[in-house]
Amino acid sequence: MLRKFHLSLLLGAAALAAAPSVLTALGANARERPPTDWIRRATRAFERDSHVSSPSIPRWLDNDPTVVKTIDASVLDGNSKHPVTLKDGVATASLEHPKLTWMAKVVGIPPQDKACATVYVKLHDDFKPGDGGKLPGLANTGMGRAHIGAPEIIDGKKYPNSGWGGRHADGVHWSARTGFGGWTDKRVSMHTYFYANFKGNYGRAEPLGSIKKGAWSAYVECVKLNTPGEPDGGLFYETVEDGPVYSRDDIVWRQLDVPESMIREMWIDIFCGGTQCGPDPRGTVSFGGAVVTKGLPDMKAIKAEVDRLNALKDETSSPAPG
Repeated sequence: MLRKFHLSLLLGAAALAAAPSVLTALGANARERPPTDWIRRATRAFERDSHVSSPSIPRWLDNDPTVVKTIDASVLDGNSKHPVTLKDGVATASLEHPKLTWMAKVVGIPPQDKACATVYVKLHDDFKPGDGGKLPGLANTGMGRAHIGAPEIIDGKKYPNSGWGGRHADGVHWSARTGFGGWTDKRVSMHTYFYANFKGNYGRAEPLGSIKKGAWSAYVECVKLNTPGEPDGGLFYETVEDGPVYSRDDIVWRQLDVPESMIREMWIDIFCGGTQCGPDPRGTVSFGGAVVTKGLPDMKAIKAEVDRLNALKDETSSPAPG
């Protein structure tokens, strides 16, 4: 899949001339029309992420919809640094230059060695924040604890929070957020963004296809921890629109068999950056909550919830500035 990922980077350049839809996406009301370079970057990122296979559901993943944690959009309320508008159980924010983050919250969950997270998100028609950023996912960075500034002490050794922001996975901490890539007037591409025990300080991005702009979508991310030190950890994605889109079973998430290395966090992280964060304004995002389950959730129930959200009256008539 990595070979296909790098090949698609090259193929994306050939598709630039066929990108009038990106021009439409800029919008007449934008304060500043992005230069051609931004259009090229967004198109290239979209092409890079849109080529995916259709894997089967892996053997390690059970059909177990038992709920471990329900995360309502209200968990984002009261954050003066990243304010949101709450209506009908939905959090909405728009983002203007020079800010990067729409929504940010690390939520602790009961420790698991295998779990799935279903995320309900809407990337609005005005969504055009450069050529990449982050979306929510499961994690174990250490930031979900009460005192995130202090390192965890394991067998007398200090393990600061890591597995994010250029802090490479340390054998205990890791993360498996999702990423968004480029956009057109109709769709936004997606990719993995996970920190595990591999070379390099930053996360690994691999294609997940794309989701519609201006409509509610849901994706399911599943993580299976590896036998400590062994390359048998799993990562799986399914979207409500396309079904299974990604599967791996060779990831080394952790090196130590300790409680501190378990799946312990749901990271509600929606921001642009890590690549280039585009001109002003950067667009509007809505978050409809997340559900963490022991195994694969009921996809029919997820589709029904997406339909319910899409039937709501537009909750973004006056979004809070990000």
